[in-house]
Amino acid sequence: MRTFSRIYLSIFQFLFFFFFMQNPLQGQLALQNSIDSLRKNFSLKEDTSLILFYLELGELYEPEFPDSGLHYYKEALNLAESISTEKEVSDERSLMILKAKAFRYIGNVYNDMGIYDQAIENYLASLELHQITGDKKGMAYCFNNIGNIHADQGNFEKAEEYYLKAIPVYTELGDQTGLAAAYNNMGAIEYDQERYESAIVYFQKTLEMVQQIGHKQGIANTYNNLGETCHKLGQNQKALEYYRLTLDATRDLGDKFGLALAYSNLARLHVTLAEAANSGSDHPTQKKHIEESVNYGNLALSTAQEIGSHRMIAEASAILRQAFNASGKYRQALEHAERYIETNELIFSEEKTRALTEMQEKYESLEKEKQIDKLVYDNEIAENKIKQKKNQLVFIALGLALVLLVLIFLYSRYRLKQKINTILKNKNDELQVLNATKDKFVSILAHDLKNPFSAFCNITSSLHRNFDQIDRSEQQYYIEELSRSSEYMNSMLKNMLEWATIQMKPAFPANEICIIHSAVQELISTLGAFARSREIMLTNQVPESYRAKANRGALSTILNNLVTNAIKFSPPGNEVIIRATSLSKKVKIDVIDSGIGMTPAEIEKLFRIEVDTRSIGRSEGKGTGLGLIICKELVEKMGGEIGAESSPGKGTTFTVLLKAPD
Repeated sequence: MRTFSRIYLSIFQFLFFFFFMQNPLQGQLALQNSIDSLRKNFSLKEDTSLILFYLELGELYEPEFPDSGLHYYKEALNLAESISTEKEVSDERSLMILKAKAFRYIGNVYNDMGIYDQAIENYLASLELHQITGDKKGMAYCFNNIGNIHADQGNFEKAEEYYLKAIPVYTELGDQTGLAAAYNNMGAIEYDQERYESAIVYFQKTLEMVQQIGHKQGIANTYNNLGETCHKLGQNQKALEYYRLTLDATRDLGDKFGLALAYSNLARLHVTLAEAANSGSDHPTQKKHIEESVNYGNLALSTAQEIGSHRMIAEASAILRQAFNASGKYRQALEHAERYIETNELIFSEEKTRALTEMQEKYESLEKEKQIDKLVYDNEIAENKIKQKKNQLVFIALGLALVLLVLIFLYSRYRLKQKINTILKNKNDELQVLNATKDKFVSILAHDLKNPFSAFCNITSSLHRNFDQIDRSEQQYYIEELSRSSEYMNSMLKNMLEWATIQMKPAFPANEICIIHSAVQELISTLGAFARSREIMLTNQVPESYRAKANRGALSTILNNLVTNAIKFSPPGNEVIIRATSLSKKVKIDVIDSGIGMTPAEIEKLFRIEVDTRSIGRSEGKGTGLGLIICKELVEKMGGEIGAESSPGKGTTFTVLLKAPD
């Protein structure tokens, strides 16, 4: 029922806690940076600045290390008390305000730890100082928190006493948020005591406050509280109205949990209305309410399943079982009963540890009550037991803190190791590529350049020494060999220079809009003589309207390499076709030949610098494969893709995919 949080945690603390738990290493740095920032902002030579520093430091530590936060709060309090007793203080009121704040912060920590007697003791000390200094807001804060502790322990009379003290203070301050929380808490304890008429009065006051401040979540929660209270009073039509308002409010908020709760409440109310009709399952009114209950129950179940709330799934299943049972549909009722049982078993399994903890807390609470009774007869024994209990709690807190620190250390080491492993892997991959590049260049220099140069030198030397003794047919043969050799070396040197240029200039020129047909036509003009010498016909089948986002120079280099290879590997009398196809946001360019083709295993070796491609094919024009590697790097720098399809004896198709203009 209590839809307002009893203990308010600052947004800074919440964000710090979330950040620390998600990333311990960065969280530790954030904590250290925050502490360094505090030291810069405070003049620690002054006693009051040191008190403020301890309080701020405690706020930083408290979300993750409550015992450390408590330590610094106590340091602040001890320093404030020592100043007030040992020195003459010029501003006693300011010092009392700091002491009140320290007491209140200490009370918050004890409240979170479940040490309620210590929490109340510190809240009362803070309240006394706030009353002396006239700090109304601090007084209201203490009244509300003391009331919350009594309410949590079921001491409703005491809780009501303190809530009623907080209300006039919030009213005087004009603090509508605090007033709404106080009214809501009053309504909640009235509801818990089954004083529903009084609860409605307070919830209506809460509604007035949250509507004035525009607190949408508070409005939705208060509508729900009013609906549940009216339902308890048997005011079913009013309950129905409030539940519908809750449904509208939670829809606007997008609050799935609140939506599932609203659906469940509406389904339960319609079951009540159906039972109230009491005229048999065929009675129209009863039948209508049962249908409404099933409808809302199914909505509650689907929403609960969407958010993964086992409690809401169990709630919706129980209501649906009741609705189907009332309508005589026992099979459906049995299905929902089985889901209800299964979900409850799951909830029990998930919350077993929590239940055991709650039982332990209840046991400790009973033990404390017995100790309080014994104080009347034997005060000394009771004090010893309380001290022993405190020591146990401190030991547990220290143990938990130590375990947490160990876990943080282990996790940080694990993250560091993972990061180092990733860096090493990346470096190894880079080293493999560099080694492959080195091997490729060594291979080219040692074999692919050395042999043609040697042959070139031998032929030119022979021609120079024996030109007059060599007949014309042999001269023609040697000249043709020189031409082929120089052509091969020129192509290889050109590819090596282009590849080296790409490696040395990682920054790639911006893409432009290229007309593919024009680029292909220029290439055909450039390679026309070479193609005719091989008796190969070049055909441009690219539509004139096709365009691509590419660097014009890079596109020309790619097409030149692919078409040159197609000419080299095609037998005389064949045709090399360049065509293009428009795809979704891309353009596909195909270079098709009718040459010797390749096997799948040979295709796998293409575009890879670490693979020796000299074994691919049987044509005399085969080379190092560096041209295709250049094509691949240029295509990828333009955001495209390159690939090949081939079959032995059936030719090869090289495909380039480039982005189409927007």
